[in-house]
Amino acid sequence: MEMRRWKADTLELTRDYIRQTAWDIKFILHVRRCYWCRMEVQLSVERYLGRGLPWFFDIMNEIAYDDEEEYILERYKDMPRVRDYHITSYWEEVKNYRCGIKTSHKGTEDFIKARLDWAEKVSRADIMLATSYYRQLNSWDLNSDPPMNSDLPFL
Repeated sequence: MEMRRWKADTLELTRDYIRQTAWDIKFILHVRRCYWCRMEVQLSVERYLGRGLPWFFDIMNEIAYDDEEEYILERYKDMPRVRDYHITSYWEEVKNYRCGIKTSHKGTEDFIKARLDWAEKVSRADIMLATSYYRQLNSWDLNSDPPMNSDLPFL
C-alpha cells in the first residue's frame, strides 16, 4: 500500500513539474517576442535582482554566493553568470537621470538574452527527462524496484 501511495504522489509531482517547466518555456518564448515584457524583466532584474520572476532570473542567491562554486548544481555549470555581465542598478540609474547622465542597459539586456537561451535549453531537456521518467513510473508494476532518475531536480 505504501508503494502505491508513493507511486501516485510521485506521478503527481512529475506531472506538476512538467506543467511548470512547459510554462517556463512559454514564458521564455513570449519574453523573446514581446518588447514590453523584456522591459519588465529588465526592470525586475535591475531593481529587485529578479525576485518574482521564474527561477532562472532570480539572481539573489547567485550574487550572495558568487565565490562559492559548490552551490551551483552540476547541471547548471554552463549557466550565464551574473559576474560576467554589467547589470545596471536601477537606483544608480535614477541618480544618473537626475544628474542628466544617460545609463546603458546593454549588459542587462545581454544577460537576459543569454539566460533565456540557456534556460530554454535546460527546460526542454528537463521536460524530456521528466516525460520519460513519468512513462517508466506509470508502467511500473510495484513488484520490482521503482524507476529512479537522479538527473531530475525534484527527486
